[in-house]
This record gives sequence, structure tokens and C-alpha cells, in this order.
Amino acid sequence: MPERCIWTFQRDDRVIPVTVDAPALFGGRALPRTFHVLPEHEADLRAYLDLAARYGRPMLGGVLGLTAAIVGVAVLAVAFGWPDRLVAVAVGALTAGIGLVLIALPFVTPQTVMAFGLQSSVRIARWVGGLTVAVGGVIAVLG
Repeated sequence: MPERCIWTFQRDDRVIPVTVDAPALFGGRALPRTFHVLPEHEADLRAYLDLAARYGRPMLGGVLGLTAAIVGVAVLAVAFGWPDRLVAVAVGALTAGIGLVLIALPFVTPQTVMAFGLQSSVRIARWVGGLTVAVGGVIAVLG
């Protein structure tokens, strides 16, 4: 049975093994890993892995930092009696910020890649980011 392309998730006889330096989960040190990919998608795979190596940790830091800021706003709002409208706008804006990070840097988990392939996983991550921006907007406007 032919291998499955990591990029498209298709089984094809033309799939080739490609060894590249790939970052570990959570932006750890890059290690050589072998992926199976169709030749026409090898450049896409390399470009994505380079992006992940360069911006994986900043993406994680951005999401964690914005999440911590949401918690901080909630704590400060209770401690200092901030108006509900101010809290809603702040939480909505921070939530939308998380979505923008997911759209700009759509790094996905290995489990998602194994279920859908890398190309579809990136699309799903961007879709979730867009949904998160929309939820943030609703919180800011209606909250």
C-alpha cells in the first residue's frame, strides 16, 4: 500500500520520503524527521516547517500571554469593580487577538495532521482563528 502524503493526506505511489529538520511540539529544538510527501508539495512542507521553527514559540507565547491577560482582566475587574462594559470590550479584544494569532501562525498538533493532513489542518486552524475573532467581536459588542 502506498504511503500517505503528509501535506495532502493522499495515498499515492509518487510519495517520496523527505528528511528535514522539524521543530518539536511547543517549539522545542529542531530534529531531523522523515516525512512522506508528494514531490510537488515538498517546497510547501519545507516552507511550513521553517515557519514553525521560526515562529512556533512566539505563537505559543502570544496565545498564552493573551489568555493570561484575559484572566488578569477578570481578576482586576472583580478586585477594582471595573464597569462591565469595559471588561467586555477588553475580554473581547483579547479573545479576538488570540484568533488573529491563530490565523497568522496556524501551527497544528501532530494529532490533527495525522487525522487530516497538514494542508487541511492549517485550514482548520485558520477557520478556528476566524471563529475566535468573531466570538471576540460578539463579546466586545454585546457584552
